[in-house]
Formats: sequence, C-alpha cells, structure tokens
Amino acid sequence: MKVRTNRLDKPNRTTSERHRRSLLAAAAIALGGSLLLLLGAGWLQHGVSKMAISGLGALLLIGALTGIFRTLDFSTPRLVNGTPPQLAWIRILVCLTALIFTVIEDLPAFASLPVGMRGNYKFWHLLNVLPGYSALLANPYLLGVLQWTTAALLFLALIGFQTRTTLFLGGLGFF
Repeated sequence: MKVRTNRLDKPNRTTSERHRRSLLAAAAIALGGSLLLLLGAGWLQHGVSKMAISGLGALLLIGALTGIFRTLDFSTPRLVNGTPPQLAWIRILVCLTALIFTVIEDLPAFASLPVGMRGNYKFWHLLNVLPGYSALLANPYLLGVLQWTTAALLFLALIGFQTRTTLFLGGLGFF
C-alpha cells in the first residue's frame, strides 16, 4: 500500500521552491554580469562606448536587483540563533576585513595634509572639540601608534583572545 505524501489542498511547495531558486540564480548571474559590465566600462576611455556599456550595465543591475528582491520572501524573519562556530566565523571575517583595511591604510601620511584639507564641519567639528585630537592628527608617530595598536587589537580579536574587550577597542580604533 502506498501512502500519498502530498495533500491535495496544499500547493506543491517543491516546484514553487525550485522555480524561486531558478529565478534567484538567474538574477544572481545577471547581477554578476552587470557588475562586470560596470567594471569594464570604468576602464574604457571613449565617451560613447563608455556611456553605452555603463547604461546597459546599470539597467542590468537594476533588473537583477529587482529580480532578487521579488524572489526573496521578507514576510517571515529568517534570523535564528547562531551557533558558536558560526559566530566565530563571522567574527573572524569581520576582524580580518578590518585588519586588512587598517594595515593597508597609510594613516601617518594624514599628518602631512594641510590643516585646511582636514575639514571642520559637521562630524569633524565634534572630533576637533575633543582634547588632544588636533595634536594626534598633527603627529605622524602618534598616528602610526594608533594604526598599529588598532591592527594588534583586531588581530587579537581575530584569534579570539579576550574577544569582547579587544573587539570593542579594535572597532573603536578602526572607526
């Protein structure tokens, strides 16, 4: 005797799920193609071909993003509690990204900028009010110490040593 696994009153979820995944895959391919077109247009020197490829890439990007957002289901939250290994990998990825950006930045060179180029409006005005901030920006050695201390703290957070403290201080220095 064979038992029916599909109920007649419920739609077949496997075919709708497959259809949704195929649309999502097609939109992801279109997204990758549009990004390649936009990157390729950045290297072109001619105005007409550059504009044509950029326009095509932008239209393809908008279409791909529209397709992706239409296939995603935002009605139910997909957030679940992460396991400790998952959270560790997220921490490692974030710390590694911040560490790479910290190491490749030439922060001591900021001290050689003229004072007029540093800006004193909106958010920068709040930072300039802090005591010692302008002295920090004027001294390349202090900026180097800040950069490498931040890199060391991010590395310690990356390997998991005193994670809460080093992640907080490394993130503060990265900011």
